[in-house]
Amino acid sequence: MQKLRNCLWFDGNAIKAAEMYVRLFGGNSKIVAVTHYDEATSKAAGMPVGDVLTVDLLLAGLPFLILNGGPMFQPTPAVSYAVHCDDDAEIERLYAALSKDGLVLMELQKYELIPGEKYAWVNDEYGVSWQLIHNKGMCGARQKIVPCLLFTRTQAGRASEAINFYTKVFSDGTILKIEKYAAGEDQPEGHVKHAVFTISDTDMVAMDNESGHNFGFTPGNSFIIMCDSQDMVDRYWDALTADGGQAGHCGWLTDKFGNSWQVVPEVIIDLMVHGDKEKYKNVNAAMMQMKKLDIAALQKAYTG
Repeated sequence: MQKLRNCLWFDGNAIKAAEMYVRLFGGNSKIVAVTHYDEATSKAAGMPVGDVLTVDLLLAGLPFLILNGGPMFQPTPAVSYAVHCDDDAEIERLYAALSKDGLVLMELQKYELIPGEKYAWVNDEYGVSWQLIHNKGMCGARQKIVPCLLFTRTQAGRASEAINFYTKVFSDGTILKIEKYAAGEDQPEGHVKHAVFTISDTDMVAMDNESGHNFGFTPGNSFIIMCDSQDMVDRYWDALTADGGQAGHCGWLTDKFGNSWQVVPEVIIDLMVHGDKEKYKNVNAAMMQMKKLDIAALQKAYTG
């Protein structure tokens, strides 16, 4: 089980979106599992019993979870997904499909200040933000799809601090590349122009930009940390809520940069997939009452 997953908050359409993404990215892309609202989760979220709750999927090998959580949150361009395309045909196909009924932030073309043959930035019809790049691997990352963090508004200028923080929180964290703005460029000197770092065997990109963007981090995009012990849950929870982070409910938290995380014991997935469905309802009901998740209490709720 991969330790880090990308989570997208949707208001309906999870299955439709997942099917579209799997079709578009092909290769190592597939729907892995689908869950539905039961009585406990329905009551907590205000969603009908039986509606799709989550869709677990792989996109070009990168794990995602689409959560049908209602209208409370939406994905944000502060977290986008860079797709490294092999040729003109691929980038043009993805651009046409992802921009249809969506929003073009930067049109598909060659940009003098952006390496690569062609580049585009779009929000798809569900509000998920994609950066399309013709020149696979140009950023130094190993994945075809790379999560990108853009530090804007009050967080602009904190990308370097965040990179150092995340690579210390995760034991395998490594900074692969960091490029900063020089004096006289269009962003403040010392802000991060482009950085690549690795956490939990996942390459990620970070950048600063204080050019008046009207978006920032929201729970519409979050990162799920799968934990194999209570010690691991405690360690990530304590580290990510420190120094101004905020504890949420059901394993959710917001770190000091405003970025959202879910710290989740692997046993929940095991019980959900392989356990008794009636007993698992008790696990859901117990989880709804928690902030940091307690493995022993969840297991007790399952066994009764």
